[in-house]
Amino acid sequence: PYYCPREAQRLREMTKLQFDDYVDSLQADGFTYHDAGMIWGARFVSPNGIFATANQSAPNGEAISRHIVFMTDGQLVTRQNLYGRYGIEFWDRRVTDNGSASQQSQNHAARFQAACRAARNENVSVWVVAFGTELTQNLIDCATPGRAYEASNSAALSEAFKEIAEKIAALRLTA
Repeated sequence: PYYCPREAQRLREMTKLQFDDYVDSLQADGFTYHDAGMIWGARFVSPNGIFATANQSAPNGEAISRHIVFMTDGQLVTRQNLYGRYGIEFWDRRVTDNGSASQQSQNHAARFQAACRAARNENVSVWVVAFGTELTQNLIDCATPGRAYEASNSAALSEAFKEIAEKIAALRLTA
């Protein structure tokens, strides 16, 4: 079997119906690769790389305040024998040199940290929200200091996003 997530999308204006349709089309199939999500999030907002031309300035010409809100509902979980973004990891050996399951998870965690660090090094504020799952040290270490949240239910999730929005708004006003 193989698991392919929905295609990532660049930020754009959406109606509530478009947003609801997109969110309703998402399906959790298990196995959570934090590194892939962070790599794409960082690519989308980076002032360098494949989307650089879209990230030079805001539509009004002002400087861009860059933020990634990385939300996960699962711990980093990998599988050796599923076809994924790095092929079948046990056979293709793009993640480990020996196909080891324990080394595979460690290497994905290291890739996740490298992607988080790269984003922060480009002046991107990284916010992390663990929804319905434990806020691990790996997730805390990804976030810009003081910007990691754990939400055990929808009310706590709404509160976390409200606080993040208020802090981003305050950063824009004082920057």
